[in-house]
Amino acid sequence: MGSGFTVKCEQCGFEKPFRLGIGFRYSPESVFYGKAAKPNWSTSFRDYDYEGREPLIASLIKDPALREEALNLIRNGGLPDTDIHAYGHEIYSCQHCKGLNEEFYFRITTEEEIFEPKYKCPTCGHSQICLHIGKGGKVDSRKIGELACPSCGKKLSTCGHLRWD
Repeated sequence: MGSGFTVKCEQCGFEKPFRLGIGFRYSPESVFYGKAAKPNWSTSFRDYDYEGREPLIASLIKDPALREEALNLIRNGGLPDTDIHAYGHEIYSCQHCKGLNEEFYFRITTEEEIFEPKYKCPTCGHSQICLHIGKGGKVDSRKIGELACPSCGKKLSTCGHLRWD
């Protein structure tokens, strides 16, 4: 189950909601291969068969070139890291404009490399870094307390915590 909250700045009024971690349909099979895990906790999910569908990761990565690169790595034998803390929605920070954005984090291991997505900031186009705040849906509140407002630079606070699935 993922976590959600809104960051806000008391100084300038900046606010932005974030949804971190993974939901119940984010099994490694559905995210990376387009297949459904067999739910052992419930038999009520009759429509839970994704067999033959596009992997969920294809809809979670907005950049077409990055999406195709990730899918090709998997098709060619790359192994996604399927640990619950190794993939999910995360907060990324732009090193240029200090913008905060929600992106899907994951790792794929090939013989040559460990691939991690490199997202561009939707505001200015510069590189972003993953802050690793929402590992597996468990939010690291210490890291949230270190976030600075992209508008004025003051510390951000959080409000409206929720659990999403």
